[in-house]
Amino acid sequence: MTTETDATLRGLLRHLIDFGPLSRPELGEGVGLARATTSSLVNDLMRRGLVGEIPTPPQGRRGRPTTLLDVDDDRYASLGLEIGLDRILVAAYTPRGGQLLRVERPAEPEPGNPRALLRVAAGALREVADSVAATGRIPLGAGVCVPGLVDASSGTVKYVPSLGWHDVALRAGVADALGGAALGGRSWSTATPTTPRWPSAGPVYGTGRPGRAWST
Repeated sequence: MTTETDATLRGLLRHLIDFGPLSRPELGEGVGLARATTSSLVNDLMRRGLVGEIPTPPQGRRGRPTTLLDVDDDRYASLGLEIGLDRILVAAYTPRGGQLLRVERPAEPEPGNPRALLRVAAGALREVADSVAATGRIPLGAGVCVPGLVDASSGTVKYVPSLGWHDVALRAGVADALGGAALGGRSWSTATPTTPRWPSAGPVYGTGRPGRAWST
């Protein structure tokens, strides 16, 4: 899947989350896509189980009833991981942003040694992911936020002066914490678009705050 298709799928799903349920023509018009393109992308999202059809009751008019599309807000969850100077925050949310779970862990970073802090973050993230999975929901992926400069394309933390971090491969650590199932962002292939939120700051869409966060 190309980066362009990736972004288009996320935009389509984002619009449906914000304004759904919608018919196919309404969804396509809302994001500026041709009907054929919209239909192809919607079919992709339906195959993944993210979007479903909602038949509408007859309105006394002839012809086929209108079928609306909406996201499945009960099946999936997205995770938000926030790494700070003195704490680790992890939370899980429904696709529409309802908070399911929140975990906070104290943190005592060692300047220039990110491993100890990453172990705390990975443990908290694994705990939330397991708790979400135990309810029958499927974790789609995680959004990560750190107080520094991030290369979102590679998932590398370039520089965090307050933590003494330089070139830390954080995405790999998140993938390990999720059992190899890190999804989303600019590198996902069989994953689905998601809406990460930062546990202390509300929703962030796409790749997050420029230079500070990304979806994985």
